[in-house]
Amino acid sequence: MLDFDIWDLVWYHQPGTDTSEPVRRLGRWLGVAHRIGSNMCYWVIPVSGIVLASTTVQHVTPLELQVPELQDQVKEFDIALRERLSDFNFVISGMEETSEFYQPDIYDMEEFADSVTVPRDGDETQPEQDSFTPEGDNNMIDAEIMIPKGDGTIVGKVIKRAKGEDGNPIGLRNFNPLLDTREYEVLMPDGATVSYTANVIAENLYSQVDSEGRQFLMLEEISDHRKDKTAYSKDDGYVVSHNGNKTLRKSTQGWQLSVQWKDGTSDWIALKDLKASNPIELAEYAVGNQLVEEPAFCWWVKDTLRTRNRIISKVKSRYWKTTHKFGIEVPKDVTQALAIDSKTGTDFGARQLRKKC
Repeated sequence: MLDFDIWDLVWYHQPGTDTSEPVRRLGRWLGVAHRIGSNMCYWVIPVSGIVLASTTVQHVTPLELQVPELQDQVKEFDIALRERLSDFNFVISGMEETSEFYQPDIYDMEEFADSVTVPRDGDETQPEQDSFTPEGDNNMIDAEIMIPKGDGTIVGKVIKRAKGEDGNPIGLRNFNPLLDTREYEVLMPDGATVSYTANVIAENLYSQVDSEGRQFLMLEEISDHRKDKTAYSKDDGYVVSHNGNKTLRKSTQGWQLSVQWKDGTSDWIALKDLKASNPIELAEYAVGNQLVEEPAFCWWVKDTLRTRNRIISKVKSRYWKTTHKFGIEVPKDVTQALAIDSKTGTDFGARQLRKKC
């Protein structure tokens, strides 16, 4: 899939007779044959126009295309295939006078005429530099995007289309966001405006959300907390079972925490949600603000911190063994460096040690 593009000119091989070599023929690459043959089996359309699957497919190289005989062969192949696939070969008898079953070219439809530019055969003209898509249908307006700045990010808001010196909006609209060249003005928190193209804005927006539109945010710090009347008090922090045993009440209701995100924004987040996404940061905040004895925290904070400490201790006790780099023994101290140099008659050990220093 990485080596071929749709409609690439290729050689495909057909088995020969018992006494002859396989015969290679020209074809056009159509895609991977997922349900036929091996993982390297492809769909190829030959001069007959009947698609076939082949596991032996090779590019027609640029060097081969410089041979006059092959150039003539390719030209004959393209002409024959084009004639075989012509719409005139697929006319339904009795339907010649109607267009009911005719599928129009998508680029001839009015609704696409202003948004898609498609090169035609023999049309060598290109859009002028001042070509533009008129204002309207600007689905980027009012979008908020996170823009990298320094070690963090800031939030900008798309406010309007950017215009050129002639007063016309800049850029052309395209249904593929990566090819959309319209420019927009983005308002920064300090009041300044910066121009960004639609494809950059779209890339930014898509990178912030998942397939269901949920936004990913990175936690900067937990700055405050609050609780309402539904939160359990310390007197109600236990549940008594039918046999008289007391167990901690496992509930987080009534608590919210003020969270500062790395994009500069802040929100009040329910305790149950923050516990699921950032349990360690939340547990450390609870300890630092003397909330561990609260019923909403006491049943899980100590276990979370104990798990954290166990993980850290495992990481600290790990030893990465590195003895050689690029075939040269790596010293760990001066004595070993000098011993390596003495043994090999070189100064590689000393040089490796100097790099570490």
